[in-house]
Amino acid sequence: MEDRRHFNACVGPNQAYYADVFRALRQGQGIQLNWSAGIFGLFWFWYRKNFLLGTLFFVGILAAGFYLGANWVQAMMAAHFASWVFGNNIYYLHVNRMVEKFIRQHGDEQSIAVLATRTPVAGPLETVAVAMCAASLLGVAWLMMNYL
Repeated sequence: MEDRRHFNACVGPNQAYYADVFRALRQGQGIQLNWSAGIFGLFWFWYRKNFLLGTLFFVGILAAGFYLGANWVQAMMAAHFASWVFGNNIYYLHVNRMVEKFIRQHGDEQSIAVLATRTPVAGPLETVAVAMCAASLLGVAWLMMNYL
C-alpha cells in the first residue's frame, strides 16, 4: 500500500502515527507496540472497524474464562497484552486487505473516492452498542457457569 491517498482515506484519525508505524512494518522492523490497543483491547479493534477480530478476541476471552475456571481477569490481561503487542501488525494487515479489496472492486482512482466516503472508525454509538452486546453475552456466560 504505497499510495498515501488510499492510506489516508482508510485510516482516518491518527494518520501520522499509523504512517510511521506502517512504514516501519513495511521496512521489516518487526513488532510495533500499540498502547491504545493494549489499554482498550477488543474495544480498540471494534473502534477501528475490525469487528470480526474484535469479536474473535471476545470469544477467545470467553473460552479462556471457561477454561481457566472463570478467571476473567487473566483472560482479559492476556487479550490486552496480545492487543498491545500485535495490534499495529494486525491493523496493518486489515488496512492493506481493505485497500486491496476496494481497488479490485472500484479501480485505483475510484477506490480513493469510495474509501473517502466510508467512515474509517466506528462512532461512539456503534462502539457502545457492540460493547453492550458483548457485556450481555458475558453476563449470559457468567450465569451459565454459575447456575447450570
